[in-house]
Amino acid sequence: MRVMLFAATGALRCSSLRLSALRTNAARRGVALHATTSAARQARRAAALNDASNPYAGKTVADLKVLLKERGLPVSGVKSALLERLAASDGGALAATPPRRADPALKTVEAAEAPPQTVPKKSEPTGRPFATLGLSSRLAANLESQLGADARMTPIQELAFPAARRGDDVVARAQTGTGKTLAFLVPSLERLETDLNNRRPALVVLSPTRELAQQIHAQAMSLCEGLGLRCGCVVGGTSKGGDLRRLRRGVDVLCATPGRLCDLLGEDAKLLRGTKTLVLDEGDRLLDEGFERQLSQIIEASSRSRQTLCFSATMPADLKRMLDSGAVRSEYERVDATGAAGSVDQTASRVDLRRVALPKGADALGALANVLKKHREGRAGSKVVVFLPTTAAAELASAYLANRGLSNAALHSRKSQGYRTRTSNEFRDADVAREHALLVATDVAARGVDYPGVSLVVQAGTPDNREQFVHRSGRTGRAGTAGEAILLVEDWEFALASDMLSDVKMLDIDATEFLDAVADDSQKAMNRVMPDIRRKAYVGWLGHTNARCKTLGWSKQELVDRANAMAREDYLLRETPSLTPRAVGFMGLKKVQNLRVEKPPPRQNRGAPAPGRRKQSRKPRR
Repeated sequence: MRVMLFAATGALRCSSLRLSALRTNAARRGVALHATTSAARQARRAAALNDASNPYAGKTVADLKVLLKERGLPVSGVKSALLERLAASDGGALAATPPRRADPALKTVEAAEAPPQTVPKKSEPTGRPFATLGLSSRLAANLESQLGADARMTPIQELAFPAARRGDDVVARAQTGTGKTLAFLVPSLERLETDLNNRRPALVVLSPTRELAQQIHAQAMSLCEGLGLRCGCVVGGTSKGGDLRRLRRGVDVLCATPGRLCDLLGEDAKLLRGTKTLVLDEGDRLLDEGFERQLSQIIEASSRSRQTLCFSATMPADLKRMLDSGAVRSEYERVDATGAAGSVDQTASRVDLRRVALPKGADALGALANVLKKHREGRAGSKVVVFLPTTAAAELASAYLANRGLSNAALHSRKSQGYRTRTSNEFRDADVAREHALLVATDVAARGVDYPGVSLVVQAGTPDNREQFVHRSGRTGRAGTAGEAILLVEDWEFALASDMLSDVKMLDIDATEFLDAVADDSQKAMNRVMPDIRRKAYVGWLGHTNARCKTLGWSKQELVDRANAMAREDYLLRETPSLTPRAVGFMGLKKVQNLRVEKPPPRQNRGAPAPGRRKQSRKPRR
């Protein structure tokens, strides 16, 4: 027994010695290979530095970096690496030498030298027919049923399709109403047809509003018919339990708003682990709505190997910063289909832009009613969207216009989800050939939602920023049609609007034709509006304009005095509405005069009985 044990121990030691010898030999071979590779690399670099035929050999490192930056290549590395990179991009003699594996820039060069399958970033689109894409028969048939047999691609679709089909990350900028939805849906669905192997969402589309998410969901369902792909839509204002049950049954294409999707991630942290493509639709508006934290959470929870597509009408600095911080790969494809860079934003290029500057003391709502009536003259039907800055202002304008004989529907975030969906569908389906449809809305209706046939957009008041003006104006003039947009501003905000939109060409229209000769009709219409709606409009105006005091050059006292005058003269209120102490503190108006503040209710001791009730004596426990 002992002999067998000694023999086994000896065999084990021999095996260990052999394994150590093999490891040592492998390590030596690795060191030798590394030395050989390093020597070869150093030889190539020395040749690049000393090669007289290399046109870049005599340039400084700074000059080399400038050349690389012009070609869109990384500028990191020593001088020999920069020379090697430039030579490879030129296809010279050094390009034939084997590239370094660790240099991702040369991988980019290799991809650029491959047979040209992508549309150059700055090339002019030719309007290729969709039939030339070579889509599957079912997807092609669904697309044909939506667009027709002879449909051709818009510039954003033609420029973004190649990179999106390859699986590259894409950051695309295009005018509103140019087909951005199909630009990300068609290539994404095509990839899912051949690469789908889980029950979790594989394509996730994020939208800033519920209406836009539901619109994309409807279009995705139409394209997915017969493909075996299941579509789902999760937005706020609906049952979260119902959303969870739907997702557990299996969803391939998920359209969502960031807030609701983050709520669902709290219930299922692995929900987005199978995501193959993440789409940020209307990327600029996603950040404007304060979704940056939710977007970061969604990006962190999704698959690391995903493809990311971002489509936006504008490209503000905060969106670019978020994308560069890891939302997309560093070598993403940049596409710009908005027109000449550096010129005025072309987003609303097909829209006739006009501005009506009201004189001091003019009735703004009365002028708005006359603008709408003027637009209806000589038309059997029309479709008009009026944008207001706050929900309270939208409610007031909607009630006032109805009293002036202009039937309309109000659409804003305070309405229930069922009402918002029903109102959006009714306005979208309105027949402009025989009826006048009027939507009074906040920015809920400004972001990407497609309302076909909108003939006029009116913005009552100065927008918050230039991007907001572009998005609102883009609700008309969509899909190649012409449209009209009017900016209606009061005298105190004219300078603010002029500075904000200084590079936008607008035709100034004389406001005289829109002013009421007699104020009786306007006053009667305002008096018929419920006082509570008028009081909320006062508070809403005060809060919204308070954020602009510094830009307008107003003091807090001047702000309150103007608001009080508006409450009396425009809203026809008998007394100035009161504000809660919390609202006063939030707006920094504690030391301002002529402001009515509600008195807080008296505090009661926990043991004190409510007024009119006796305190009951406790019975001793038995």
